[in-house]
Amino acid sequence: MMTKRIDKVRNYAYKMMNGDQTGHGFDHVQRVVNNSQKILQNETANVELVLTAAYLHDVFDDKLTDEVAGRKADVRRQLIAFGGVYDYPMYDPNETQVSHTKTEYRKPRATINHYEERMNEVIKRFNTDTGKEFAQYRFAVAEFIQQFKAEWENKEL
Repeated sequence: MMTKRIDKVRNYAYKMMNGDQTGHGFDHVQRVVNNSQKILQNETANVELVLTAAYLHDVFDDKLTDEVAGRKADVRRQLIAFGGVYDYPMYDPNETQVSHTKTEYRKPRATINHYEERMNEVIKRFNTDTGKEFAQYRFAVAEFIQQFKAEWENKEL
């Protein structure tokens, strides 16, 4: 079952990868998604996270595009827009990063704080070669968060 968010991710991946002729086009992306769904039948994982990684795994690959920075910027805008849709503050420098219970995790929080906590937690879990491949997207998000915080606090990276 596809959620609206996964459908948006799928559409973005299609837009970015459909014309690729290197063997990494959307048909390849769809095979990765299909394999991920097969793995999910036997493994416990966050389905939305796995499918997002599967759809986006080649979108930022510098072997496939000269537009890595632009593509990262697109995703950054989408992250910020997510919080805006739900009227969450963009960032709260006083909010400390902690592990939350599922109920606490679902409560409204500052967008950047939420993503920073989530990315740090997710990145720790990549132990396999496949997982490390998926991490490429997460590292781009984590890099953005560090840049954002440095700018917010008027500090150099």
